[in-house]
Amino acid sequence: MNLKLKHILIFAGISLICIFLWYISTIVAYVLIAALVSVIAQPAVKFICGFKIGKYHISKSIAAILIIIVFWALSVSFFRIFVPMVANQGHELSKISRTDVERCMEKPLNTVERIFGEFHAASGKNDSNFKEYASERIAKLMNASYLTDFFRLLTGLIGNIFVAIFSISFIAFFFIKDDKLFTSFILTLTPDKYLEKVTRAMESIKKMLINYLLGLMLDVTLIIILISVGMMIVGLTFEQAMIVGLIAGLSNFIPYIGPLIGAAFGLLLGVAVNINGDFDTVILPQLIYMLIVFVIVNLSDGMLLQPLIFSNSVKAHPLEIFLVIMIAGTLAGIPGMVLAIPVYTILRVIAKEFFYQFKVVKKITENI
Repeated sequence: MNLKLKHILIFAGISLICIFLWYISTIVAYVLIAALVSVIAQPAVKFICGFKIGKYHISKSIAAILIIIVFWALSVSFFRIFVPMVANQGHELSKISRTDVERCMEKPLNTVERIFGEFHAASGKNDSNFKEYASERIAKLMNASYLTDFFRLLTGLIGNIFVAIFSISFIAFFFIKDDKLFTSFILTLTPDKYLEKVTRAMESIKKMLINYLLGLMLDVTLIIILISVGMMIVGLTFEQAMIVGLIAGLSNFIPYIGPLIGAAFGLLLGVAVNINGDFDTVILPQLIYMLIVFVIVNLSDGMLLQPLIFSNSVKAHPLEIFLVIMIAGTLAGIPGMVLAIPVYTILRVIAKEFFYQFKVVKKITENI
């Protein structure tokens, strides 16, 4: 066969496989996450299998069942705590009217309008209608239908997470029961001459991704706890504080802009729950205290935990990580930013095993 034609056929075959995987990307994601869960669960499997019942050791099947039960118990507890909170808070916020918003924001809007008017007067323009415009935009933002839709979307998202957890746990059971199942499947598809390199690459990828994901989950958990406690200290109810903490923690899955999203949501909720209070004596102090909590927690996280997670776990320079995340965000938006580090880690390991002769590959993989 002509060499050129052979390359074209190989490229076409790879392209078709990529297109197929794209169409079933959700299932592929479930399988990959289940594989990671099974790897993370292996120490627990070894610990459980070390126990004896009479003369018999606990089998891997029993250990896998126990781990899945614990996994589901934690998941159900999560939903039982947070779903009613989200639904109740959404119902309360949906009662806010445009009149409430305009009354709440009247003082700050008057101040801004005065400054805006002075600027227009200095520039020779007298058509200032900033207050009307701002009132309309804020009212739309905090409109009952918008808030209801947001919390309905959030509840739906939690429902989708529930489906994902079920699918992942079902697949993970078999991966936990047979810890070589996923590896064997990949090696079955690998040509014999590449078996050693692929095996080495998979071990390296597994180790680095486990460190990264465990660190990230620890980071998110700490953010949820610290933000929730901080919000209760500054005056929010337990329910409100937990919702703000949950959103702030989950937003932390998005590198760099996640904390801003979490803080923006928290401050908006801070205004909404105090909508009937005076702006100067109630709302503004509340927002300042909440902002202080966000700044302290996120600065501590950014200076202590994230450098350890992003740099040390994947063995890449912080600037390198930043550029990769920005490029991924430009190409694929928020999903790209979330997946940037794991995908980049996998690509670096593969590049080291198969393209180490190139100078640029040697440079970016020297710490692996």
